[in-house]
Amino acid sequence: MPRLRQTEHSEEYKTLAADGSILDDTNYCPVIVTAILCGTDFRTADAALRRQGRKFRRGASTSMVRKAMEELGYKMTFVSTRDFIDQHYPPRYANAFRTVTTHHPRRMGAAWKDGHNYLLVTAGHFAAVVNGQVHDWAINRSLRVNFIYRVEKI
Repeated sequence: MPRLRQTEHSEEYKTLAADGSILDDTNYCPVIVTAILCGTDFRTADAALRRQGRKFRRGASTSMVRKAMEELGYKMTFVSTRDFIDQHYPPRYANAFRTVTTHHPRRMGAAWKDGHNYLLVTAGHFAAVVNGQVHDWAINRSLRVNFIYRVEKI
């Protein structure tokens, strides 16, 4: 496939990343993901994650993110990567995909614009997909997605 052009980060991501920098926090991708997918601000998402065990300047586990989202009124539903590929991509493409990366929402945007929000879990990182748009610094990287979760309001 042809190389994708570099794209700008979303305004939501820029705002939340600036909030994290102002608070002198690092490793705040779980905070940003929680804020974007739950529609809250940085401080609210950070407080929810802190109550679940996230330490200052540290990341968080998937279970911490799940519990924080439940506290904020959202639930995460596991979606098998293979099922996601088979369900969302035409058969001629589905057979070619073995994994999903953070580039797929840009490459196959229509498949990701299904009205759901997704949490992408990579090795040591989280990314948010809302209406087919990746809200993360990884928008210009091809990180292999290990797990996909559909995030819905309870």
